[in-house]
Amino acid sequence: MRTMPRNTPQQYRAPALEKGLDLIELLARTPRPLSTSEIIRTLGRSRNEIFRMQNVLEHRGYIARDDVGDGFKLTTKLFEMAMQSPPTAYLLRTALPIMEHLAEDSRQSVHLAVVSGNQIVVIARVESPTDVGFSVRIGHRRSLVDSTSGRVLLAFQPDSTLNTWLQQMAEENSFSIEQVHRDLKRIRKLGHRRAPSTFVEGITDLGAPVFTTGTSSAIAALSIPYVKRRIKTDHPSIKIVVDLLCKSATQISSKLAAHQC
Repeated sequence: MRTMPRNTPQQYRAPALEKGLDLIELLARTPRPLSTSEIIRTLGRSRNEIFRMQNVLEHRGYIARDDVGDGFKLTTKLFEMAMQSPPTAYLLRTALPIMEHLAEDSRQSVHLAVVSGNQIVVIARVESPTDVGFSVRIGHRRSLVDSTSGRVLLAFQPDSTLNTWLQQMAEENSFSIEQVHRDLKRIRKLGHRRAPSTFVEGITDLGAPVFTTGTSSAIAALSIPYVKRRIKTDHPSIKIVVDLLCKSATQISSKLAAHQC
């Protein structure tokens, strides 16, 4: 789990390492595979420099050639390594059983997301136990400001951290910081967020924060993409599902706190 980078001065340089990281970060933020020529042009490096980096990163399994065309794409190796870190691994072990109960009780799909750069990344999901539901793949990313999970994570951060993150994101994306602050204030007051999906029509995104010991900073967001059925069934109403979601998020937080005491 990684927060937004801090603007701290760099004391030491490792040019070869920086070249490799530049290549990885470029592929991570690009939604399609990139050819060697595109990488060279974007990074402003020589063909020999890029070729050596590609060769090493491909050999180590961090990048791979696209099945179609001559482009390169990022593999899931970095994500898999992050999931093996002790804090994340314990979060997953703690959350998944509770998420399974929540999916069963709500009759909806359930996701768990954390901060990664200026985005959220889904690190766990449980499918709806019914024949109809909506879910996204593990590793799915969305902007912090453009997703309910992201807004929940932003809402429960210290003011200094929040302001820094919003300022950095505003430099790259067009959005109203004042409008975001109003939404975050409402989330803090309610303890959750309920909003129409900005990604898929007909879905209402629900999100609640997960905390750890002695802090008001959210470390994860538990969310449900609520699917309302046209035909009346025994599926719980959205009001009941919001309550189930908040209770489950609190339960995960309590178990994480008990582990750290």
